[in-house]
Amino acid sequence: MSRGITYLLMFLIAQPVAFGAVYIALHERTGADLSHYADHGLFVALHVIGGLTFGLLGTLQVAPWFRNRSLRRHRVVGRVVVLAGAVAGFSALSLNVVHPPAEGLAKQIGIYVFGTFFLFALTMAVLKIRRGALADHRAWMLRAYAVGMGPASQALIGLALALSLGEVPVALSVAGHQAGWILNLGIAEWAIRTPGRRPLLSPA
Repeated sequence: MSRGITYLLMFLIAQPVAFGAVYIALHERTGADLSHYADHGLFVALHVIGGLTFGLLGTLQVAPWFRNRSLRRHRVVGRVVVLAGAVAGFSALSLNVVHPPAEGLAKQIGIYVFGTFFLFALTMAVLKIRRGALADHRAWMLRAYAVGMGPASQALIGLALALSLGEVPVALSVAGHQAGWILNLGIAEWAIRTPGRRPLLSPA
């Protein structure tokens, strides 16, 4: 993965947060419901900060040009990534309980499924590296990263639907939301399992 692709991915990760901040700042024009942030501000802050930290640093971690320069730095940043990911994952699941999504049960279940898988993948990545299984460690981190990239893919899919249809039906909006995670995981599995992509999983 080149530097250009790395920085593009980091931009894609940051753009949902940036758009969300503008949406909230212009709430009088956009009609944003601020009660969600007032009632559960701590969970929201933990999720945004943890998720953004995981996404940005995680992008560097999976980039060979960054990872291979210093094994010590890779390990230090990796600990921060795992901690940030755990914060983002648990806060997302907590928000899903205290403030279920307005789109209904289908979206709530999707958040439970992919949020739980995200935390499972992080746990497996930690266990694998403690056992010295580098390829398995990186495979599980890539799966976790794929789920962490979900908001970026979901934002792009949502934008495409809005531009195509104008007013997007709730069911289609929810389907697009789940598709962001599924698409990312599909790409991650392809990268992990395709023989031509094995250098991604080679020792640092």
